[in-house]
Amino acid sequence: MRKAKVLFLEASGGGGHISITTSIVQALSKLTPNLQTERVDVMPPLAHKLYKVASRQFVNAFLLLYKATDNQRGELFASRLSSMVSRKKLTHAIADNEPDLIFSDYSLAIDNVPKILEKIGKPIPFVVFVPDPFTPHRIYFSKKTNLTLVSTLPAYQIALERGISPQKLYITGHPVREEFADIPTNINTHKEKLGLDGSIFTILFGGSGHGAEKTLEILMYLGAKPSGSLFKRLKSFANLDSKTYYRLFMKTFERQYTDMPTFQAICVCGDNTELKEDLEMLEFPSYIKPYIYQRRGNMADLIHASDIVVGKAGPNILFETITASKPILATYHIKGQEEGNVDFIRTAQLGFVEENPQNTAYLIQTILKNRDILEYTKPGISYAQQVHKQAAEKIAGHIAALLNRNS
Repeated sequence: MRKAKVLFLEASGGGGHISITTSIVQALSKLTPNLQTERVDVMPPLAHKLYKVASRQFVNAFLLLYKATDNQRGELFASRLSSMVSRKKLTHAIADNEPDLIFSDYSLAIDNVPKILEKIGKPIPFVVFVPDPFTPHRIYFSKKTNLTLVSTLPAYQIALERGISPQKLYITGHPVREEFADIPTNINTHKEKLGLDGSIFTILFGGSGHGAEKTLEILMYLGAKPSGSLFKRLKSFANLDSKTYYRLFMKTFERQYTDMPTFQAICVCGDNTELKEDLEMLEFPSYIKPYIYQRRGNMADLIHASDIVVGKAGPNILFETITASKPILATYHIKGQEEGNVDFIRTAQLGFVEENPQNTAYLIQTILKNRDILEYTKPGISYAQQVHKQAAEKIAGHIAALLNRNS
């Protein structure tokens, strides 16, 4: 007897879509062990490059594009754009895999899939999960999907406003890979297993796929001095804050803190190889113990080993941090797409939001000297954990139920 198959359409840009799919596949494998799953990256290479550049260096232009397309006219433009960049790849993915259900959390696939299914005459159920929890773009909502799944009540309301039927719309919470909920019983021992000092306050810098968290600038404001070769490199070209440029040229990064508590800095750079090279050319003061990595497959282990996560306010790193019971300090967000995330951090008291690198350094220094302040994040983190608990299992349940109805 042929096993049922689910085709997951995902996108490699940023890594968030991949992580969401992984969490759902984990849950499905436990709920329906005999189910086949196939994953296809349908993000065109050009779209990946444009997103990486826009989200890291041209954030204001990205905001203009986001707002310009988040309306009915813009939806038509986005639909035509998605047809141009992904129709052929999607058609091949569906034809090659012959799935019993199609799932997508990638925007450029959503409008195209129903059109492709109609053209080839196959009524395959199509399920969409909207990855942006608070300010999702219009392109994620299609009346032709069998199910639209969202992670929060604000996203649910936006979906209703976009014409999605309540009978085809469910709130699930944001899915997170199960390893983030598997909190070590002894954090100090866990740190030592990773080669860290178990007794030292630990900060994880990173979390985005493209290394957009301003880690380099923050560490310089914390006292890490640019080497001569790094100074020349940054002087030629770097995506730095204007005040950082001024201090760099005036050579005012020479000053070292005299009363800074010692801390470990785990720096994860994603696919930003230049950032890793820059960080390795910093001259760190004795109170900063750096650990610099490119991509890491054990992000859950690193977050568990940290006392606070300092990074971009992307939905995945945000909910991974919450699931691991850690506070977050958001230093950057993609305008338009992630504005609701920073509001959520503030209102739910999950941590801090500070996008000025100099102010971020001052805030970190303050936290290091007043660590009890992090205790105030625990109620908000605990509440958010409960709201989004077992989100992947809920999504897996919807997929299994839809497969059973169509079998």
